[in-house]
Order: sequence, then structure tokens, then C-alpha cells
Amino acid sequence: QAPIACADKRGAWTINDTFRNWCTWAAKASTASRCKNRDLYADCPVTCDSCPTPAPVAVTTSSPTISGGGGPTSWGELKSEIDALKIDMGGLTTDVNQMQSQLEDLSNTIGQILSLLQNRTPAPAPKTPAPTVGCTDRRGAWTIDDTFRNWCTWAAKASTASRCKNRDL
Repeated sequence: QAPIACADKRGAWTINDTFRNWCTWAAKASTASRCKNRDLYADCPVTCDSCPTPAPVAVTTSSPTISGGGGPTSWGELKSEIDALKIDMGGLTTDVNQMQSQLEDLSNTIGQILSLLQNRTPAPAPKTPAPTVGCTDRRGAWTIDDTFRNWCTWAAKASTASRCKNRDL
């Protein structure tokens, strides 16, 4: 089996809540320090100079060349690019699987929250005290139709509503 070409991970990914293309970032300045501080050796082996095999380089061979511009110019370069794409695809597959797992976890969490909200018993409405009327019974006795008595005490003893209505208390 042919050795797999050494290539940096392509695209952006998250490290410590920061999403960026870490290989490009490491290559811009203080590369050795950035590779060490973010432990980028496995993801950016070309940038961090940590390839287990030498990084691909242009090789002059007598192989037939491929016509067209901007792409590989030999079968060897084409094979190296295909190998690098296989590595990228493996990394992307891992990333997609991780994202799918995270989405499933998020979906489960949302389902649990919705279930809790649907099964929640609404809190009872606060009890409003009955309104109080700012009045009191008349004190003492007075005369109605030639009868002198404490009419409030008399009305409270029986059939209060009708006694109050009939005597206009």
C-alpha cells in the first residue's frame, strides 16, 4: 500500500470556542509557537513541519502530463492531490459525524424542554381578597315607627337581608 501524502486539514474548525482555519492562522506568524500552543501538529502537519513522511513536493518525472491549467501537471502530483483529498474527506467525515451527534443531542434537549413546557401545570391565579366596604353599622339605638331599639343588633339576629331592606337600614 502506498504511503498517504501529508497534508494540512482544509477549512475551518473550532478550538476553545474559536472557529477559524487554524493552519492558515498558524502559517501567518510565529508558526512554531502557534503550532505548539494550539497543538496543531496532527491537523496542520505541513505548516507545523510535523509530517511523518516528507510533505509532497513537485517531482519531475517522465510520466505523461495532464493538459489544462491550474491543476497537477503529472500523474504523481495528481496521485498526491487525490491522497490529500482522501485525508480531507476523512477529516470532513469525522466533523460531519460529530456535528450530527451534536445536533441529535440538541434535538433531544429541545424535546425534553418542550415536553416539560407542555406538561407544566399552570400556576393558580392569585386570590384577590374580596373588596371591603368602608362602612360600619350604626351604633346605639334609634327610633323607627315609634320603636326605639338598636336596629343593627335586631337585624343581625334573623333574616338580616330582609329586615335591613324592610326597615331601610
